[in-house]
Amino acid sequence: MHNFPILRDNIHSVHHVYKKVFSWAGGYVHPLEDLAAVLTQVACPVFFLKPHPFTFWVFVSFWTLCLVDEHSGHDVWWSPYKWLPFSVGGGGAPHDIHHYKPHTNFGFVFCVWDLLFFTFEDVTDWYPGKTDFEPWAGAPENLIPVEGILKKDM
Repeated sequence: MHNFPILRDNIHSVHHVYKKVFSWAGGYVHPLEDLAAVLTQVACPVFFLKPHPFTFWVFVSFWTLCLVDEHSGHDVWWSPYKWLPFSVGGGGAPHDIHHYKPHTNFGFVFCVWDLLFFTFEDVTDWYPGKTDFEPWAGAPENLIPVEGILKKDM
């Protein structure tokens, strides 16, 4: 949807209202986008693949957990993305960047697609040293808080 201006500006832009993401912002979408997601991620797989109900509910539960986690704004050790091998998972920190720069970090569960299509923006470019993913500016050896984001008394 990001590459089609009519879809981006009239449908997906509803989701990008939130610049500072929070857990349930992932589900805040235009009804047509929600319909497209349900058809492509639920209805078509159920119709064509006919999964066992338990398998289907495990998938839906994992997908929802990933959606909430990705929009949490946190990158914690117990994140579902950490379970994926070879560091191909996305997570909260890369998706935060996506909400500021909508033409980067498209990947929902797998950031490998962003790496393949050169749309990945590394978290360390935004958060040098990855110190609790706090917004820092400058080189890792002299971390300086970015004005307006952190309290001045820190």
